[in-house]
Amino acid sequence: MTPRIAALVVAGALVLAACDGGSDSAATTTTDAAPAETTTPTAAAPTTVPPTTDGTDEFAEWCAVAVEVDALSDESDAVDYTDPVAVEEYLDELVPALESAASQAPDEIAEAVATSADIAGQLRDALADADYDMLTADLSLIDELDDERDAAQDAIRAFNAEHCGIEFDDDESDDGDDDFSFSDGSLRDQFIGQLVDSGFTLPEAACIFDEMDFSAADSFDDPET
Repeated sequence: MTPRIAALVVAGALVLAACDGGSDSAATTTTDAAPAETTTPTAAAPTTVPPTTDGTDEFAEWCAVAVEVDALSDESDAVDYTDPVAVEEYLDELVPALESAASQAPDEIAEAVATSADIAGQLRDALADADYDMLTADLSLIDELDDERDAAQDAIRAFNAEHCGIEFDDDESDDGDDDFSFSDGSLRDQFIGQLVDSGFTLPEAACIFDEMDFSAADSFDDPET
């Protein structure tokens, strides 16, 4: 059991009293918790380093578009993914920007940019089906399209680095959490499954999930780090 899942079990035990009715007090205990860390399910690029050149004259217009899209993509780090309204607002800004970029992309990367925009649109649609609740949405397409997305991003990054001077600062330390996979069901289902595997009954696990506050992003950080 990883430290993150162990913390989940401890938090579940603490909030179980609220599910069982607790004391005679009318107050309901709410435990701050966060889902196990996952790769951010957006089509956003990693943090970019400001362009070192103004881009070649041939691709100057595209380079200006690329800088704007990269800046918008970087804003994904500030999005509260536990807030459906925030998720919807961000994707409603990002997806049209990517679609617009696809219509302006140079021939060399037109297909790659179109692919990136299409995948972002599919992600938005999947989240829309769950009212932009990332804990209950079926996000299996993230794993299904992972290779296609990576290939498109690699092509775009290489072109932008060569012709626009846009360098990408990949964060190799972002390993996510091996206990979760988007192909194994919604985060809610997997969260509840982890609790059941740890000894809670299914009704208890479901109640614990409903009682928890997932807006505290660092609640399950490894205490040894």
